[in-house]
Amino acid sequence: MQQQFPKASSVTLDATGAGQVLITPTGGDWVLVNMGVSVSSSTLQPTAKLFKNFPAQVNFIEGSYTGANDSSNTRIVLRQGETLFCVWAGGDAGARATLVCQVVQYPPGQAPLEQ
Repeated sequence: MQQQFPKASSVTLDATGAGQVLITPTGGDWVLVNMGVSVSSSTLQPTAKLFKNFPAQVNFIEGSYTGANDSSNTRIVLRQGETLFCVWAGGDAGARATLVCQVVQYPPGQAPLEQ
């Protein structure tokens, strides 16, 4: 049976305005149907990039030049053992950066295939 809920993760940006958070499925497979990024202050406009499993260019999903306040409805399937990373760069040192995802959870192995 499917369950739908929000999942959030936050980090304080370091002295260079960089930081990252990760989201990992628990209790089943997750389909992320909506994501939003924000920061607590944006004198400097950070970028935000999403990666699957590890923050490397080969795993890049999408990014935003407005990592201070942006959203996406790109559908991302995360099976147990996979991870979504959100990486901010160029923001205000000490700002709180947050990723919020709307999750649809499926029993293990039952999430629809990625499209």
